[in-house]
Amino acid sequence: VRAAMFPETLEEGIEIPSTQLDPAQPTAVQRLSEPSQMLKHAVVNLINYQDDADLAT
Repeated sequence: VRAAMFPETLEEGIEIPSTQLDPAQPTAVQRLSEPSQMLKHAVVNLINYQDDADLAT
């Protein structure tokens, strides 16, 4: 747990093992982050749209 939360405490050359057993299946954290990523992209698109609309007027 310490290595995952504080990777800077690892000795050089030691890798953190992956918790993803099947690369084809996303982890629970990846699945939970998808809606927030979609929201982030939607907000960025709205900001860009507003900037474009301001430039057009």
